[in-house]
Amino acid sequence: MAKKRKVDVTKGVVIATIVAILGLTIAVGYFLGGDKLVVALFDKEENRVYYFITTAGIDDVTIARQNADLIRLRGGAGYVDMREGNSIVLAVYPDKNSAENVLVKLADNSLVVREIPMKAVSVSVKDKGLKRAVEDALTYFDLTFDTLYNLSNSLADNEVTVDDVKIQIGVLSSKIEDIKSVFYEKTKNSSLDEITEIKLALVTALAIIDGVEIGNIAKTLSSLRRQTVQLVYCHQALALTLS
Repeated sequence: MAKKRKVDVTKGVVIATIVAILGLTIAVGYFLGGDKLVVALFDKEENRVYYFITTAGIDDVTIARQNADLIRLRGGAGYVDMREGNSIVLAVYPDKNSAENVLVKLADNSLVVREIPMKAVSVSVKDKGLKRAVEDALTYFDLTFDTLYNLSNSLADNEVTVDDVKIQIGVLSSKIEDIKSVFYEKTKNSSLDEITEIKLALVTALAIIDGVEIGNIAKTLSSLRRQTVQLVYCHQALALTLS
């Protein structure tokens, strides 16, 4: 975790911070309006790229967290990315056009689109049954991403209610639990490190799904988007480990 930097709060810094916060608050208001974007379909084993709408880096992590809280109140992810200089992620998109279209509508020069490359997950196994088990298990990511992403768009467009989201999250959790259970059973005799990593990824995905907070529309929307960001980062880590 980044260490908090002690800063000398001068009048200029205070004014700049207020302006930045106001700008983010106005811009992120768009997120409650929704945008009907179709999820791109990918083959399971190809490289891909995801796209974050994010702020620039913020030196002071305390200010970054305060800004993130404001973004969450308006339905944005509000994910403070310490790996990228405390930049704040508002949302993630499966294709560049979708992200750039939203960025244009936001009309905020302080926001940018950042690419998140995702290598193909590769596991070298000779056993055909084990290979099929791995392929089936890895479907967890697209299933989870598509569900969270589509639910966030549908909720923002008033096509579903918070209660609908709660039900669908429960259904998704059950599906991923089923995938996990089948994978555990089919790989119970395997000691491959790669299998262990996939098992951990499935457990993490379930934790992400169960971490979706249900409340008012803005809170639920923000949580869906934040958990989707975390899902992308977790799967990227898995892909890097197994590539």
